[in-house]
Amino acid sequence: MGIWLFSAIALTSPVALAQESSAVRQLRETRICRGCNLRQASLQRAYLQGANLQGANLEGADLRRANLRGANLVDANLLNADLRGADLRGAVLEGADLAGANLAETNFGNDIAAADLDPQWQLAWRLVNAPEDVQRDPGLLALANVSGAEDAVAIATGLSGANLSHSNLSGLTFSDFDLSRSDFSNAKLAGTQLAGANLEESRLVAADLSGAILTEAELRRADLSFATLAATDLTGANLEQTNLNTADLTNASLVGANLRQAQLIQADLSGAMLDEAVLARIDLRQTTFAGPGGAHVNFSRSDLSRVDFSQVVSLANANFERANLEGANLSRVCFADANTDETTGANFEQANLTGANLQSAVLHHGNFRRASLAGANLNYGEFNHADWTQANLENATLHLATLEDITIAYTNLAGAERPGDRPVNLAEFRAAQPRDCFQVNE
Repeated sequence: MGIWLFSAIALTSPVALAQESSAVRQLRETRICRGCNLRQASLQRAYLQGANLQGANLEGADLRRANLRGANLVDANLLNADLRGADLRGAVLEGADLAGANLAETNFGNDIAAADLDPQWQLAWRLVNAPEDVQRDPGLLALANVSGAEDAVAIATGLSGANLSHSNLSGLTFSDFDLSRSDFSNAKLAGTQLAGANLEESRLVAADLSGAILTEAELRRADLSFATLAATDLTGANLEQTNLNTADLTNASLVGANLRQAQLIQADLSGAMLDEAVLARIDLRQTTFAGPGGAHVNFSRSDLSRVDFSQVVSLANANFERANLEGANLSRVCFADANTDETTGANFEQANLTGANLQSAVLHHGNFRRASLAGANLNYGEFNHADWTQANLENATLHLATLEDITIAYTNLAGAERPGDRPVNLAEFRAAQPRDCFQVNE
């Protein structure tokens, strides 16, 4: 008991109070602090009923369970403030900025619609504390409580910066909403409609977006690390510089998506559809690839060293220009288009394929100009009409590879094993047969 008593006395001792800023002391003593700088102030459980905080800077302040009943917070800056459990009944919040504020269990009274709170923050509060209301009445997302189309548009575009972490938003519709810089960490967004939504620089760490619709969504520089995006539709989405480390993208649609300079360390793209996706300038060394793959995928200048593509069916006409594929496993992958009239193939110009495994890969019309294939395994591969101009194939193996009408101008073949250099092993030959690319893509 004595220990607890000592702690309570210490918290209110003159020494502890002296450590508070003059603005905090003024607020506690007078409850008047207009325009004060209270950034990151510790005001947990503070008694501030009726306080005048008009225009005050409360960015990042800890106001958990504070009594702000009837307080004047007009034009106050509450950016990223912690308002969990705070009592704001009757508070005046006109023009207050609550972007990033934690509104979990914040008390605005029995009827949030009657609170003196800008409509976008009313909606944010509902989504955090009463998502079932929105699920029962999706019209609330269109701001049914506000009259006039202009107000509705203001609300729909005003959720930027909202703190919706840990909230359950599954199945709701946020298509074309501005949700930029919002926090959805650990939120449930399974099956949520987010087509065309602006989520630029938003936090979606460990969020569940399985089956969500994010077609044409803006996700530039968003944080989706550890997020679940299984079977999510990201067709045409912009994921440039997005953090997707350890994200689950199994069976997701990334058709036409832009992932340039994204982070995908330990991400799982098994079963993902990649047609015309841009995966350029990315470190993909620990990324998992398997399944159908896609045509015209852009991997240019990416680091794919030792990546295993052997479980990918097709990467027809993929672009690997200047990519690092040292030690990568590309065996049995179809890099040729099913269209037999196609005169262009996959592009490996200036790519590093040193020690790569291309056994039984189908690479008709492949461009290997100035590529390094030193020590690469090209056994049983199909390279008809391939261009190896100035390529380095030193010590590469080409056992039973098909090389009809290839271009080998200034090509280094020193030490390379040619198609007929050793006897045919029928069992090995049958096991190594390339896939029928035409049948695969049919």
